[in-house]
Amino acid sequence: MSIERIEAPRHVCGYLQITDLSTAQPLPGNVIDLQAEDGTIRFRLDGVAPTATVGMLIPEGETRRILVGENTLQIISGDGATASVHRYR
Repeated sequence: MSIERIEAPRHVCGYLQITDLSTAQPLPGNVIDLQAEDGTIRFRLDGVAPTATVGMLIPEGETRRILVGENTLQIISGDGATASVHRYR
């Protein structure tokens, strides 16, 4: 399996810190840096809401760069995590 490296666009169009992830939250943006703080985060890009046990996992303290494109990114946490988000275009 190979992992494609995605270079960030130069234009940052916003920063969010989401503290209530008890229900799935949609995130807009073309490219997103998503960091899990104080717990783990799960996300999905297929239009289906993730759950605390289903979805791609981001462990506490790690950041993922996600190419969202035309998809809808949804995130959730089952253990009280906070999400820090930079959005790019």
